[in-house]
Amino acid sequence: MVVKPAPAVSGKPVSPEFEVQAGDGPVIVEVHSKQMHPAERKKLDDQHKRLQAKVAQAIESGEKSGERKNEVVADAAEIQPLGAADPNKAGDSDVANGISRVAGIKDKEKQIDHQKPFVLWLDMQDPAVWGLPLAQEQLLPIYSLGTDGHVGAGILWHALYGRKGEPYISMQGFDFKAIPMLHEGRFYQTMKAHGGPTRISAIVISLPETVALMEHPEPIMRLPSKFRQALTRITAFRLEYSHCDWMKGRVKSDIAANRRKTQATIKALLRSNPP
Repeated sequence: MVVKPAPAVSGKPVSPEFEVQAGDGPVIVEVHSKQMHPAERKKLDDQHKRLQAKVAQAIESGEKSGERKNEVVADAAEIQPLGAADPNKAGDSDVANGISRVAGIKDKEKQIDHQKPFVLWLDMQDPAVWGLPLAQEQLLPIYSLGTDGHVGAGILWHALYGRKGEPYISMQGFDFKAIPMLHEGRFYQTMKAHGGPTRISAIVISLPETVALMEHPEPIMRLPSKFRQALTRITAFRLEYSHCDWMKGRVKSDIAANRRKTQATIKALLRSNPP
C-alpha cells in the first residue's frame, strides 16, 4: 500500500491523517486514539496522590520509631475508561455509556472527502488508558466468559451496529436482563453536523491483540477490494471478529443474522431466570 500523509481535501480547512492507495482507488484514513474520560482520569490521579501520601506517612512513621522494615501500602480505584454511568440519567449504565461514547467518536466528520471512501482507524492500544488489554469479546454482539458464567454485550459491536430500542444483554447478579439501546449505532445514525447519514465506509478497531475491520452495512462509498484485502495482512488482523463486505451486501446480511441470533439468545436467557 502507498500511504500519503495529510492529503488535501477540497473545500476543507482540515486534513485527514492519510490517503492510502492499494492499487484500485484511494481511501482516506483518519486515526483516532481514544483517551480516558476526564473524570476517570481524575480518579486515577487522586489515587496516585493517596498512595504518595501513604508512602510518605509510612516513611515518617518508620523514622520516628527507628525501625527498619519493609512496609506495603495499597489503594484501589474503580475506573470506567469510557466514563462511568450517570446515576441521575434514566437507563444509563457503564455499558450504555461506553456504547454512546464510541458511537460518537469523530461525529463531526470534518476530514471526509466526498469523492473517496473514508475509514476511521480507532486505536485502543494505549496501556496508560486501558490498563489490561481491551478484550476482543467487545467486538461481538453477545459473549460469555467460561470462568464465571458471565454473559455480556460487546460495547464495540453495539456502538457500530446496534439499533435504537433493540435490547442487549446485561447481568444483575445471576439474573439476565434485556436493556434497550438508547440510540442508533454509528452506522445507522443521521449525523447532526451535516444532517445526513454517516459517510464512514468502515471502522478499523485496533486492540493490543486484535485488529478488526468493521464495514458499514450500506456505505455511501464502499471500500476498494484491494484495500480490504491488504488490511488482512496486518499483524494481529482477525477475520473472525471482522465484518468484511467481500461481496456487496455481505455485511448487511451477516449483521442481520447476528441480530436475529442475538435476540433469540437473549429471549432464551431471560426465560432461564428464576421466577
